[in-house]
Parts: sequence; structure tokens; C-alpha cells
Amino acid sequence: MKEARQDFKTKNLNLIKKNILNKLKKIPNSKIDYAEVVSFDDLSIADKNIKKVVFAVAIWIGKARLIDNIVMTKRGEK
Repeated sequence: MKEARQDFKTKNLNLIKKNILNKLKKIPNSKIDYAEVVSFDDLSIADKNIKKVVFAVAIWIGKARLIDNIVMTKRGEK
């Protein structure tokens, strides 16, 4: 998720999502529940022009379900 925050400043959202999904898929005994980049304002699927997003992830690792949400803002935005 830290890499996603850095990438958001320079790369497009689809590439960020693809990179994170590829890394999550490599975790042994895991199953991705969801991984989405959504608008901070209304949680709709984010488009490339958005300035503030939430990257939301839920993944099963064995019997444990891990959830993480990270807010990302492009440089110079608040």
C-alpha cells in the first residue's frame, strides 16, 4: 500500500491497481476479496482525473480476512 501511495503521484490508477493485485496474488494461501481505487468523495470507481482516492483492499490469508484502506492525494492537492 505504501508503494501505491507513491505511485499515485506519478502513474495512472489502472496501473497502480494492476501492480498491487499482482503483488497480492503472490501471497501464499491468499484469496483477494476486493481491491478497488475509489473516489474519496463518494466511493464511486475513480477515474484518471481524480485528485483524492481511497485504495480499498480485502484479502483472505488462510482463515483471516485482512482489510486495508489508504487515502491517496496527488502532490499539491489537499
